[in-house]
Amino acid sequence: MNKLLALLSAGAPGLNRLLFASFIVFVFGSNADSTAVLLDLTLVVSLSMVLSMGFSIMQTQKVDLVEEVTFICGSYLFGFIGFLLITLSSNLFLKNPTFSSFLFVGLIGYQNVRHRLIKGQRFAFICQLEFFLWGIFIFAVSVFQSELSPPRAFLLFSLSFLPFFALDLFYFIRNFRNPKGLVSVLKQGMFIGLTNLLSSGIAWILPSIGVLIFLPEQISLVASLAFILGFVSLIPRTYLNRKIVEINQTVKEANLDNLYYLNKNLKRLLAILLPVTFISASVYVICIVSTEYLSLSNLVLVFLAVAVSVIMQFTVIDSTILTYLKSNQLTLKFGIYFSVLLSVCAAVLYFVKYLEWGLPEGWYALIFYLMLIGLSLIRNHQVRCAVVNQLREKASCE
Repeated sequence: MNKLLALLSAGAPGLNRLLFASFIVFVFGSNADSTAVLLDLTLVVSLSMVLSMGFSIMQTQKVDLVEEVTFICGSYLFGFIGFLLITLSSNLFLKNPTFSSFLFVGLIGYQNVRHRLIKGQRFAFICQLEFFLWGIFIFAVSVFQSELSPPRAFLLFSLSFLPFFALDLFYFIRNFRNPKGLVSVLKQGMFIGLTNLLSSGIAWILPSIGVLIFLPEQISLVASLAFILGFVSLIPRTYLNRKIVEINQTVKEANLDNLYYLNKNLKRLLAILLPVTFISASVYVICIVSTEYLSLSNLVLVFLAVAVSVIMQFTVIDSTILTYLKSNQLTLKFGIYFSVLLSVCAAVLYFVKYLEWGLPEGWYALIFYLMLIGLSLIRNHQVRCAVVNQLREKASCE
């Protein structure tokens, strides 16, 4: 039962966005107001990942109240910057800036509360809070159903997150201590935010690269897999959340044996996840999307896309340990290397295709994913070596 609760709590943030987006489209259709609301939601969530997510992740670390309060201070300071950006944006980037600011503030509290509960392994309480959130939203929708519109629904959804901010603020005031090392914490939060920004940037750029290199059929195929591939990270994140206590112990003791044990189990989990996801994706494409995609090259493409998604999850524990060791600049550095090399590889592949050097057109997508797999493995190795070196250095200092 605890494993199921851990799974539900890990998938809750993504499920919230999916349910709200589905609600908007189902009730109001795909009109201009609905599109504007969904774009605002995406931008606010992205901004939250860049500005405040890092500080809430830090709160899964087992530290004293002074450091915990410092992490919360960091989330509020960067959150204030985000609040100003949203408020001052007017209609330049966001169509509903006021409602978006409510959601952004609520997300700060939501993330902080969730991650502190994850640290305490209180998955049942997280699920109860999620039901509470949706209970507020559904009740508000039923009250204002006669006056409901996409912006009004967005307002109600945003307001349902504010109780989380109230809980977080109450916790902060009750446990307030003078912040210690705030500048260092702000730097680490900035590094995590920039890493998230880089990851989001790659996710936005990849479809554009696909248009230049892939065949139209391959673009449609990969796009149809987005929903399934998005869930690949759910299982490793659930494993990470359930092992937070052991990860904290690993960092505290600088225990390399425990690190190897945690990563060994993660690899076993991902080794099972790879064929299961590939089979599920293949069945989904053939039976649900279209039988036209049934070919050997397309099945290879599906396998490579799944493999990339799985391989990128190999560093979830290592990245968390680097966060606890306040070494997020290393994760950012490796992310920059990865992005630069990926851009170079994509450019070379595009020019090879443009010059028509005789390769079959369907091969370019396969070669691109093979390059992506190779670069991901290199980045994973760099992160793993960095974690081992940091733990050895910590052990030698003690």
